[in-house]
Amino acid sequence: ATVAVNVTVANARGTTAAGAGARVELFDERGVSLGVGFASLPEVGGGGGSASVLLSFDVRGVRTWSPGQPSLYRAVATLSCGGGLRDGCPDTETATFGVRSFSFDSSAGFV
Repeated sequence: ATVAVNVTVANARGTTAAGAGARVELFDERGVSLGVGFASLPEVGGGGGSASVLLSFDVRGVRTWSPGQPSLYRAVATLSCGGGLRDGCPDTETATFGVRSFSFDSSAGFV
């Protein structure tokens, strides 16, 4: 399966942030890595500037979520800063999610 993750970074500091990168790794419920994506972020101006990047990468072994088998996954997004460690960097956020599948048929609607 191909996963697309949109990462948005906001810069609340008064200085311009350059050379930052975003890394997203997906894990199954056992903690096994299913795939990883990385992208460089564009320069982010200070004082409320922000930048977004779309990471798209392949993962293996994904099972869909259902009430009978609630397969959950964990995405770990890490922001790295160019030039080494700084206050608030690197920064990591984690999100838990499930995968669902659906399709639309022009005659039958959603199936």
